[in-house]
Amino acid sequence: MLAGTDTTAIEEAELPDLSHLDSTQVGHLRDWIRIMTVSTTIASTIVLVLLVALLILGAELLRPQGLLPEGPEVTAVLSVLLGDVWGPPGAWLMIIAAFFAFWSTIVANLDGWTRMFGQASFFIARQAQAAGRWVSMRFYRRIYLLGLMGVLPLIFILIRPEPVTYLAIAGIIEAIHIPVVAFVTLYLNLRTLPAPFRPSLPVTVLTFAVGVFFAAFSIYYIATEIAALA
Repeated sequence: MLAGTDTTAIEEAELPDLSHLDSTQVGHLRDWIRIMTVSTTIASTIVLVLLVALLILGAELLRPQGLLPEGPEVTAVLSVLLGDVWGPPGAWLMIIAAFFAFWSTIVANLDGWTRMFGQASFFIARQAQAAGRWVSMRFYRRIYLLGLMGVLPLIFILIRPEPVTYLAIAGIIEAIHIPVVAFVTLYLNLRTLPAPFRPSLPVTVLTFAVGVFFAAFSIYYIATEIAALA
């Protein structure tokens, strides 16, 4: 914790006043931001490498055999093909990798979506001068975790057990979500952060470019998915 701040969770309190920080504290905060930036860059690079590797794997293994698996069939087909190349260890490697990929996605979504929706709801409630549970992040996170991420999907699965369709719908939501987050983050960084903590010009330009790219991609993706679902 920074000197001069209390131990109240920042998500349930007013944003801290950074105007009183001395040069040493500003330097520490900038170092922390730099670490987070480097970590995010490394993670994004790893994801990019993995995606390219999967594309190459699909082109090398699936296309020669005329296979075009969809949805959950992708893991099963690739595990069989890798089993033919590397034997049983290859098949199990694909299954284990798919499990951890799905598991990490679930955990990230449960944490990220509940945190984002909870923080947004908390902010709106605080602006409306609500009181009690309506200004508790813990309350909103439970609502979104158990309701939006738990009960609601279960109801949909029980009513219409078509996971591939729901994956397509989730992809549409994600396609809309990415450019919105990019532009909102850019806006908040430039309008709310003190000058010493604002992103550099290259980072700002790259963030804007990412938002534009994914906005255009989302239009294309949504159009293709709607056509496929029709």
